[in-house]
Amino acid sequence: MLNKDYDISSNWIVINQMIKNLENTSVGNLFLGNIWSAKSLQTLNKYNIKTVLSICDFCDLNYDENNQINHVIIEAKDEPNYDLKPDIDKCLDLIDTFLQKSNILVHCQMGKSRSASIVIAYFMKKYQINFDSAYKQVLKLKPDINPNNGFIQQLKKMDALQKNKKF
Repeated sequence: MLNKDYDISSNWIVINQMIKNLENTSVGNLFLGNIWSAKSLQTLNKYNIKTVLSICDFCDLNYDENNQINHVIIEAKDEPNYDLKPDIDKCLDLIDTFLQKSNILVHCQMGKSRSASIVIAYFMKKYQINFDSAYKQVLKLKPDINPNNGFIQQLKKMDALQKNKKF
């Protein structure tokens, strides 16, 4: 069941406003949050979020067609041995596509590990920055992120591949 009046201001952040300002583009904003931010129709409407990308192993969100929200679910476990790379590839393509049209919320259960890892990977690839820089940027904007150690290792491996132009 969706919560229509939950204020999620402390549970999510618009993360690409700074970069958007630097690029002077008219694309949508990328938001990073948790399950409660995705359940708040009031807040989704307030920030004109038309796409919700759920990175969950179980997602009980059901948006009514009248809400006009694109909802994409990527089933992923928050476990150190889970291979996030195939999901990252899918998510980065989806984020790029949807940002051309609207604001997008990327979330997982707590908004700390899976979704944060996806957003860090997005920054790494889109802006050709290393893992440490991307992690610090997202951490600065959302101080409670905490990707699990397995995801951090995978992101560092992607960083090494990116340096060798294989990512």
